[in-house]
Amino acid sequence: MEETADEFAETLRHLSSVVVSDRQWFSFLDAWYPVPEELVEMYRRDVRACIWRGSAFGR
Repeated sequence: MEETADEFAETLRHLSSVVVSDRQWFSFLDAWYPVPEELVEMYRRDVRACIWRGSAFGR
């Protein structure tokens, strides 16, 4: 169980370190599900998103 927790923590560290541009993020969203402008603004400005915004974890 400890090994699994360590692997998960490492995965989170890795995903959080991968930089994702706005262009990449919105391209991903458009491909999967077009998002209303309100959600786009939440992603850009909501304090709850700031810790992972712009990373692979935030995608």
